[in-house]
Amino acid sequence: MTDPGCKLFDRSRGIHEATFVERPNRFLVRCDLEGAVVEAHCPNPGRMLEILLPGTPLLLQKRPDRADRRGAGKRPLEYSLVAARHQGILVPLASARANDLAERIVVPLLFPDARSTRREITMGKSRLDFLIELDEQGKLEEQARRRASSLPGAGQLFLEVKACTLVAEGTAMFPDAPTLRGLKHLEELESLAAQGRAAGILFLLMNPRARRLVPNLHTDPAFTSKLLSLREKIWMRAVSIRTAENGRSTVASPDVPVDLTAAAAVLEDSGAYLLIIKVPGQTRFAAGSLGEILLMPGWYVYAGSGRKNLSARIARHQRRRKKLHWHIDHLLACVRTADITGLPIRSRHDLECALAREVATLAEEAVPGFGCSDCACRSHLFRFARDPLGDRAFLDLLLHYRHRVALA
Repeated sequence: MTDPGCKLFDRSRGIHEATFVERPNRFLVRCDLEGAVVEAHCPNPGRMLEILLPGTPLLLQKRPDRADRRGAGKRPLEYSLVAARHQGILVPLASARANDLAERIVVPLLFPDARSTRREITMGKSRLDFLIELDEQGKLEEQARRRASSLPGAGQLFLEVKACTLVAEGTAMFPDAPTLRGLKHLEELESLAAQGRAAGILFLLMNPRARRLVPNLHTDPAFTSKLLSLREKIWMRAVSIRTAENGRSTVASPDVPVDLTAAAAVLEDSGAYLLIIKVPGQTRFAAGSLGEILLMPGWYVYAGSGRKNLSARIARHQRRRKKLHWHIDHLLACVRTADITGLPIRSRHDLECALAREVATLAEEAVPGFGCSDCACRSHLFRFARDPLGDRAFLDLLLHYRHRVALA
């Protein structure tokens, strides 16, 4: 079957080129449009840290005037974010359009013999994206049977669709932030499977460079663990999407491997982590045998590790009340918990020291001897003049460890 494509936006209808400035909240971005800063609706609740960096080229669509809509008393946003240019690839960002893509180009490709496809299906208290009516024999494609041979020939497939924009070094990861809603959807699919119904999840990878899909064990271990538990119970598929300059999206690869083996390390809760600590002013504190330390204002990155207790270790760092034991405890006692960000890297490998050495190459300076009394490193605490989460080199390093090194 020829892929007809799906038009996600039309350049002839109010599409504007802009660059990203900042994201004050999940639903709002500020952009530079021809020298003026404008606000635009962000239709994707994901973090998209690796995409929404200052200077990233964006496509904005002018929103139609709707003076009669609810909430018209509030100043409506003139623009909506539709796509970004990320490493030379046009990545659609309107997650609500994922179901349009699925309905128009993916489901017909995967299930050419389907009798009908219905959207927004209510099952008790649950709502699922699609109900696909298969042929009389209830046949799923041969690839589906190889991956989920326990599926009954019930003639129907209940399907959830998830859009994924996080792709680095060929590995896509979903979700890019903890998702209670996504976890609930997996539980709904599990319930359907327990009733003998055919249920499945379809990941749409919005970047054609994706070569595999791994559930995001680093940022959402609960979602990952649940998906691992369903590997023999539900149908799973990942499909990559390519979007052209004219706004038309087509299937790049109809069968990107869903790699659950690589995510199994989440069950061990081991690995390394980075803490980002904002220090707004000069801070002086005593750190055990290191004596008194004076820190200049900036953002400090600390590299640590947790064996079998990674989640608890990061949670302890973000807790205000605790016994001061390590060097890092004395520093964290001087800052607000709101100024502490934990970045886990779950892995079976011991990555702490290698990670610290690589962070050192990006930082302005190191705090000598900090956090490294039990190794040969010069330091495990490094100062950045600006927030490293807005720095492409730092994010590339984080993604390199999460998407490749940790999974090796």
